[in-house]
Amino acid sequence: MKYALWSIVIIITGYALTRLVSHIPADCDDVAEQLASYELGNYAEPEQRAPTVEKYHALCKRESVDIDEAACLDNAKTKLAAARCVPRLFPDVVGADCEGVACVVRTLDKYADAMCECRDQACVDRVQQQLNTWSQMLAQDMGKDRQQQPGREDMDKMQRAMQRFTTCQQQATAPRQ
Repeated sequence: MKYALWSIVIIITGYALTRLVSHIPADCDDVAEQLASYELGNYAEPEQRAPTVEKYHALCKRESVDIDEAACLDNAKTKLAAARCVPRLFPDVVGADCEGVACVVRTLDKYADAMCECRDQACVDRVQQQLNTWSQMLAQDMGKDRQQQPGREDMDKMQRAMQRFTTCQQQATAPRQ
């Protein structure tokens, strides 16, 4: 009986310690430097870098980034990979909440939906720019991991999403009568 009781106490203590340790705040100075590098590159001048680092330091504090998320950010090699670590720090990165081929299909559908909501050239340009930026991030990210290749069904879904995107783009930019 004593052995079972001690086992339960050890398990509960281990669980409590794990929960406490996972919520230790990150070093926001390091997080801010890393996020600034995604925005400015690694070789920005200190006076150009300072306001961006300050902005990301405040964001890190406000969003309560913890040490596990910071460790993931530290290992991320691309902005998309970093956005997957802490999606709330990258609200402008679509598709940060998932990965793999299914994510690509879902993200293309989101861009097609956004384009279908456009009614003017400014909206079309904005959505097109967002798609271009995401595509570049995806290409960088996929360059690191080529293991997952889309199957025929996924390719068909991507093609349908892009056809819908193009159709909606044409409708949004067509002259109104």
